Amino acid sequence: VAVAISAISINKIRIGGATYNDIIQMKDLVADVLPPPLYVIEAYLEANLASNGSKPLPEVRSRMAELRNQYDERWEYWKASSVDSSIVQKITGTSHAHALKFWEIADQKLFPAIEKKDDAAAKQAFDEVSKAYQAHRAVVDEIVSDTEAKNKIVEATAAHEGSVALWSIGAVDGALFMLLIVGVVAVIRRLVSPLEVIGKGLERLSHGNLSQQLH
Repeated sequence: VAVAISAISINKIRIGGATYNDIIQMKDLVADVLPPPLYVIEAYLEANLASNGSKPLPEVRSRMAELRNQYDERWEYWKASSVDSSIVQKITGTSHAHALKFWEIADQKLFPAIEKKDDAAAKQAFDEVSKAYQAHRAVVDEIVSDTEAKNKIVEATAAHEGSVALWSIGAVDGALFMLLIVGVVAVIRRLVSPLEVIGKGLERLSHGNLSQQLH
């Protein structure tokens, strides 16, 4: 029982334990969302560079394809994660919807307009891309705020579980010590004391005292 209680307590707070993994996931989430790939800020920068002619369109399209692949990979990862469901919903649902709109407008409107040198259509498409990006960014800001708040709760939980684990182990050790004391006293009463009586009785017998009985 003592080993089981200690193992359960330590397992919760150890590196690789449940609480530790929760903390790591929260930090990984912020690391994924705040910069790319799940935050499409770099993709938006590429669209802007293509729109103002600062970067050749083929290079922009190539980089955008890479960023989209990275985005999709991390989106699939967080969709299957065990992070708080409300946060996952914002990542894989609300934020994702705006991101998909961003990619769609860039691929189907902005880049074709730039390729055709249709400045008016390109400007309109970039305005739509910007609106989709701003909507996406607003949700990202919420995700980061929610994640930081959740992380504080998880860290507080970890600290509490650490204290509980130490007290649990201490209580178990104290109980074992008391059990040891009780065991020693029991052994003395049931084994050592009768031997002392027998020893005294044998000593009296050796002196020829046959009148007393052993008790």
